[in-house]
Amino acid sequence: MSLRMTPKRNPLLFALLFVLWVIAKDQKSEAREAKFKMEVLQREGGPVVSKIWTVANTLIITEPLSLPGKCQKVAGEVNIQGRKIFVKVKASEKEPAKEGDCAEGANPTGVKITIPALQTGDFSVNLETPQRELTDTIKVDW
Repeated sequence: MSLRMTPKRNPLLFALLFVLWVIAKDQKSEAREAKFKMEVLQREGGPVVSKIWTVANTLIITEPLSLPGKCQKVAGEVNIQGRKIFVKVKASEKEPAKEGDCAEGANPTGVKITIPALQTGDFSVNLETPQRELTDTIKVDW
C-alpha cells in the first residue's frame, strides 16, 4: 500500500498549506499609508490622558503633547505594515499671519488620532511623539 500525499488524497494538507501561505503573505506585506484623522486637543480642565483603544474596527489614540512654542503646528503620519501600525506625531514651525499671532494662540495639550477600517485581529501599535515612543498591542474584534 502506497501513501502518496497529494492534494486530491489529502485535502486537509492542501488547506493547511494555503492558510500558511496567506498568513505569510500578510506578514510580509509592504508598508502602506493608512487613512486617519488627527485632532489637536486643547484642554483647560486637566491633562490629556494617554490611551489606546478600539471601537468596532476603529483604533483611537489619545496622547498628551507638549510643544515648546505657540507658533507650532502638529502633523502626523500613519503607516500599516502587516499587523504593525506605526503612528508618528510631529511638531513643526508655522508662519504667523501677522506679528503677535503666536503670543495669542493656545498651546495644544494633546492629540487624538482615529484610524478606521482595520481588519480583525491583534495589532502592534508603535506611537512616536516629540516627547516619547510607546509600543502596545491591541485587539480589533468587531
